[in-house]
Amino acid sequence: MKHLNGDLLCAIDVETTGLDPDKNEMWELAVVPLDSQLEPRSDIMPFHAMLRPGRCYLNDENVLVGDFDPAAIRMNKDPFTLALKDGVEPDEVIDHFDRWFNELKLAHNKRIVPLGQNYAFDKSFIIKWMGPKHYDHFFHYHYRDTMHVALFLNDRAWFNGEPAPLPKVSLKYLCSQLKITNECAHRAITDAVTEAQVYKRLIALAS
Repeated sequence: MKHLNGDLLCAIDVETTGLDPDKNEMWELAVVPLDSQLEPRSDIMPFHAMLRPGRCYLNDENVLVGDFDPAAIRMNKDPFTLALKDGVEPDEVIDHFDRWFNELKLAHNKRIVPLGQNYAFDKSFIIKWMGPKHYDHFFHYHYRDTMHVALFLNDRAWFNGEPAPLPKVSLKYLCSQLKITNECAHRAITDAVTEAQVYKRLIALAS
């Protein structure tokens, strides 16, 4: 993508133990490099990690205790339990991510351009995990967001006196309207790839 000037567009998704980055945690992260057709690149492996949460755990009765939102965990009970048992310590994941980023061999001062669904939410957890300085080193501030594009399309329709084409902007709803199937919703890798597909379809709608 020449207009990115050497930066790399990547679909990004996280799974968390709740909605508040100050008390909840990111336990899964996926970063999927995209090609000029907004498809996952075949020459670069995505980054995927399961992080071991530190603010919640299974007690002796195998009951989850700590800071978490039950609704967030209910959707991912089995993979979240795996993260509790076999997840990597968050500081180690930063080291793994740094090595993966260096293997991209981007030019000096070039970074990842994030593409997400409600990316401001994901960004807050990523910054909480790695810190703002690390974040600014790896990620460009010109992110893309499927939710923002859907809201733009609704605003454009309103401006032109037309009904909103996408009255809801959740990923699930956008997929339903754009005829996109997410085989494993609420998992970071599949959601990231789905977000790229949604973005591609939304661009077609905007043209």
